[in-house]
Amino acid sequence: MAKQEPEYLLKVTIKVLLRADQAYVTDFLLGEFPTVRAAEKLRDILSRYNPDKLFLAKYEQVTNPNFKIIPNELNK
Repeated sequence: MAKQEPEYLLKVTIKVLLRADQAYVTDFLLGEFPTVRAAEKLRDILSRYNPDKLFLAKYEQVTNPNFKIIPNELNK
């Protein structure tokens, strides 16, 4: 049985602030992920290696361009 692509992806944008005074540093697009967990792993790594900064994630649900409905083979 073929593996089905997820119908939706999460487009993740990260906002970077300085931890001391919450001053804005930058925004960047982290990418599109199938689950929140996958994106949070990267955000966790960024936070761990940059303890002086805050990384705030913004999630947007987008339709996956690779999503295809797999026909039910039992109904042939």
